[in-house]
Amino acid sequence: MQITPNFFNPVKITPGFTSEPVSVPRNTEAPVSSDSVSISAGAPPPEKKPEIQVAYEKPASPPALEMPEKKPAAVPATIPSYSGIFMEEPVLFGIASAPAQAPISGTEAAKDGTFKTLGAEAQRMFDGMKESEKKITPQLAEMASALGTKLDGLEYSVKTASSLERKILKKLVDTPHLNAAQMLSRIGDAVRYTQITSHDEIAPTTTKTIDYLKSHGYQVVEVENKYTDETSNYKGVHLGVISPDGQKFEMQIHSPESMAVKNKIHPLYEEYRVLDSEDPKAQQLAEQIGSISATLPMPKGIEALESFKL
Repeated sequence: MQITPNFFNPVKITPGFTSEPVSVPRNTEAPVSSDSVSISAGAPPPEKKPEIQVAYEKPASPPALEMPEKKPAAVPATIPSYSGIFMEEPVLFGIASAPAQAPISGTEAAKDGTFKTLGAEAQRMFDGMKESEKKITPQLAEMASALGTKLDGLEYSVKTASSLERKILKKLVDTPHLNAAQMLSRIGDAVRYTQITSHDEIAPTTTKTIDYLKSHGYQVVEVENKYTDETSNYKGVHLGVISPDGQKFEMQIHSPESMAVKNKIHPLYEEYRVLDSEDPKAQQLAEQIGSISATLPMPKGIEALESFKL
């Protein structure tokens, strides 16, 4: 019998990686199909095939890729604007810094800005005052920044039309020879400001304010030191000023302490001033105002600040 080997007889391979040779015998016990062998009578038994030596080597690991360390991009403190070629200064993160805005002021007079009975001439004069205030306020804001002080109550930097009208009509009773426009021209606090500093800095701040205003073309025509006025329960320093374009205005210099006292006294004074001085209620209010005013200490060096009026 002659046996023709079946080249499709499977070879069994044990999976796994090793560096040692592995003996994998051909499966001689697999059934032999009649389709794959020829048998001859008297043939010798099939010859035992030698074992097949299959060696598997563990593949070497690929070398590790060395990636360069990624460092965050350095961000400069300022980055030029997209239109930086037209700008002298760099701007933060490409956004142009907004210019310093002028402080908002005179808003109360903007809402109440028309006289009812004083006539066209007085109205034109008042409108001119409101326009002058718009020029004065930014300059005073720069002064406050330079002196380390603060402008307070800018919404009231121009008196309202109704407030001025009451004041003018009251004064005209005693001065019938003047008209409303003439009386308005005499009022020195139609435009007014309040500057806040520390209490013991009121005297030196007043001196610095006067020097600053004079150096910028303003005239200081009055200094009123209420701290040294023993007849007044009101404490503060007032300056009478004329701007370079001729607008009169008042500058009050206060501290947080003096403002607190002023705010306590103000409603009592408004009640007091409409009463007859002989009214017992008026006398009671005067005593109350005096006791509140007495709680305010004298600022350091305030006695050396002399009052005057040009």
